[in-house]
Amino acid sequence: MREVPVTTILPRFGAVPNPRVNRQKRHLVVDITAIGICAVLCSADG
Repeated sequence: MREVPVTTILPRFGAVPNPRVNRQKRHLVVDITAIGICAVLCSADG
């Protein structure tokens, strides 16, 4: 049996620019993006 490499989507979003002001960066933009993706996959509605 052939091994399939495990990949994640989070490193792909590490290069996303962060347009926020420095003093307002309490969370990483990659974390916010991951939470948003999970919410969409779980059919969150606001």
